[in-house]
Order: sequence, then structure tokens, then C-alpha cells
Amino acid sequence: MDKKLIFLDIDGTLTPAGSNTPPESAMKAVKLAQAKGHMIFLCTGRNPAMLAPVLALGFDGAVAGAGGYVFTSDEVLFDCPMEGANLFRPPVTEI
Repeated sequence: MDKKLIFLDIDGTLTPAGSNTPPESAMKAVKLAQAKGHMIFLCTGRNPAMLAPVLALGFDGAVAGAGGYVFTSDEVLFDCPMEGANLFRPPVTEI
């Protein structure tokens, strides 16, 4: 079988919304896929710091911050922080 990259969302998919604890059945499936040579990545809007408790469970990396930060267990592949003009600014409403 060819090796695959598998991407999983966290909130409401891998874990109950707002939780950092996937059910045992989900982690068993993740470990089984990894044992077959597949790589399992988290794909989430969470920033990397918020991912620490879930990443500690043995994932191979993540697409984090809504795509702004991508990494494997040992390498940052993409890092695009929001700066200056990219930061959200509420529209100015004139009276």
C-alpha cells in the first residue's frame, strides 16, 4: 500500500468541541494508520501553542493557524505570521 498523508481537524471532529482529548478509539485508529506507514497531521485554525496538548499524543505535524504555520515533528515548512496591513482592523464608520 502507498503511504498517505492524512489530515484531521480537531474541534468537533477528532475531539469534542473545545476539548484536547480525543476518544481512545480515535487514537487507536491514528496509531494503526501510523503503524502502516501513513503520516497523520492535524489541520486546524488553532495556533501552534494551542496544539501542544494534542500534538503530545503523537501526531506527525500540523497545518495550524488556518494555514499560516505548517510543520512536521522536526521541521517548519511554512511560517507566515500576520503583520501590519494583514492584521484585522474593524472598518471605520463615519457619522
